[in-house]
Amino acid sequence: MNNPQSNISKPYEPEATSSEEMTMNELVTYVAAPGAVGGLTKIVLEVVQPPSSSPVNSPACSSFLCLLPANLFLGMISAVIGTFLLSDVLVFRKSKFKVIGLALTLGLFFPSVFSTASTITNLNLEVQEATQQKTQAIQATIAAKEELGIVSEDIKVKQEVIQDIEAVAKESKDTTVQQQAVKSLEDLGTNSKNQSVKKNAISALESLKLDASPALQNQVNQSINNLKK
Repeated sequence: MNNPQSNISKPYEPEATSSEEMTMNELVTYVAAPGAVGGLTKIVLEVVQPPSSSPVNSPACSSFLCLLPANLFLGMISAVIGTFLLSDVLVFRKSKFKVIGLALTLGLFFPSVFSTASTITNLNLEVQEATQQKTQAIQATIAAKEELGIVSEDIKVKQEVIQDIEAVAKESKDTTVQQQAVKSLEDLGTNSKNQSVKKNAISALESLKLDASPALQNQVNQSINNLKK
């Protein structure tokens, strides 16, 4: 006999997908469209209950029909920007309704979203600039140490310079800094006629090679080969 429960139709369940990235259609449906609705809601609220104080420089286009397309567009863009800013904390396919609610809210408060996005962008630029300045300062330090090691006739000074450059390169973890350190170590070994200095330079290069990227390892190997000639 057939199992009577087998004839009961089961509700449709969409196939699970391993990808949690939004498709273009999903982006429009669950983010852009609610964001546009949020932008529309904002202008409707302003018409129903206008602000108590009007801005000193009022926009040239202040009518509802004139502001409507702009608010729809700004709400949509605000929702997209805000959603991607929070993408690390959103699992889209498991929280579609949360995404819709978030997009609606982001569209409604799009001026704040644009202000926040601008602040984050400026902070990222400041961090990048600070990182670049730090890298340049480290590079200048390596160059100065290299010059000191080449000019000095004291073997002990040369060996201390080699150790300092190795330590700076390991602490930095910056590829550009490490590449300069490798070149400086090779130059120090090349410009010294003392075999112990060359051995120390080779030892420092081999130490840098342990945790180096493949590209840096190739440079280190080439420098070591040059010093062993």
